[in-house]
Amino acid sequence: MIQETIMRTKRSKTKGVTLAELLVAVFILAAVIAPVSGMFTWSSQASIKAYKSSIASVVAEMRMEELVGTEVHPGTYGFMDNGFRVEISVNDLVFDDLDVNLKNALKNDNSIISPYAGFLKMVIVTVYDNDDTVLSTHRNIINTATNGFVS
Repeated sequence: MIQETIMRTKRSKTKGVTLAELLVAVFILAAVIAPVSGMFTWSSQASIKAYKSSIASVVAEMRMEELVGTEVHPGTYGFMDNGFRVEISVNDLVFDDLDVNLKNALKNDNSIISPYAGFLKMVIVTVYDNDDTVLSTHRNIINTATNGFVS
């Protein structure tokens, strides 16, 4: 019994780590670092995507505003802008283009829109990334009368 106590004290006084303890520590460290580094990677990719989306939204809004008060003919127009592919679709306004709330506000009376169909246009601006991913779509009714009023 005395020998056993002496051996235990000798063993507990040894310094350093065994290979097994080192491997367990490295495994635990790797198990913690891998998911954390993955979160940083995911976060940076999400940040880049959000940045591109916000720039694309600004591009779409700018292009939409440029059309107000200009004579625009129905059709689809496409071009590059700040590294994005922009597609603008212009159509004469028809009652079916309106959303449900606006139709209800007009009491589903199609005749209200008819006098303004010549200069009110339904415009859809879609901004695409280089790989044809839709980043932003803006849909709006714009007044294309050059003087702001019906002539």
